[in-house]
Amino acid sequence: MNAELESPVILQPLETYILLAFECPKCSPFGRGRSWEHCYKHFATKPDVLNDPGQLDLASLHLAFYLASWGMYRGSTQLLQKDYKIHYDVVKKLFDQKYKSLWHIQLDRLNAYSITLLVSLIEEIRSIYNDKFQSKSTPTDTLVTKVLMGTLGCIIAYDRNVITGLKHSNFSNRLNKESFDKLFQFCNKNENKESFVNMQKKIFQQYGIDYPIMKIIDMYFWAIGNVEDLKKANKKAKLQEFLSNSCHDRNCLKYQGPNQPS
Repeated sequence: MNAELESPVILQPLETYILLAFECPKCSPFGRGRSWEHCYKHFATKPDVLNDPGQLDLASLHLAFYLASWGMYRGSTQLLQKDYKIHYDVVKKLFDQKYKSLWHIQLDRLNAYSITLLVSLIEEIRSIYNDKFQSKSTPTDTLVTKVLMGTLGCIIAYDRNVITGLKHSNFSNRLNKESFDKLFQFCNKNENKESFVNMQKKIFQQYGIDYPIMKIIDMYFWAIGNVEDLKKANKKAKLQEFLSNSCHDRNCLKYQGPNQPS
């Protein structure tokens, strides 16, 4: 049966999986999670990239380093052969007034209109990179969605673990209106919405970091995918290490570790 037609598999409690993927800034002050935070927080200041070349340059540097830290400059990628200025036109596109409503989008604004805008922006970013790559390779869904996760925070990042988590939960990994609509319906279901929003509030109250709701949802599916991948590979030690991931700081949300999902 087509996964898009099946009912979602919801693994509870959602907070357990979100905490598994959450990288505490107190426990890991120089971790990869900080790379995303630095980039997202910089773009949240709305630098004047359309009129100030210096701001455009700085924003592109932030984006490039975040993408590198998050695996998008590996040896097989086109970005490895380019400097950070390849992101200039993409950064400008992100500040197009047409897409203003996608910035830090909340669950109550995930509707047909926002989905149409999201699909449009994805295609525009893909087209820009395609021109820069000179058709030597097609910009991947992972690249495009990681750009959006690190800047506007308007969609989950479709990397390997997230895709595994989506498929395990009976969601499609296609970037189209139908799959987004099903995903957003799941996110807005009362008990799910409450869990995602509560975790967003807890992180802000505890650490002063305003995670976009899509980042919270991303962590949920990423953790599911990581657990399933480790199970499939029979990497018992790594799986146990991931499931028992905790913090010794009593003020940390991960203190004593989250409950282990089965």
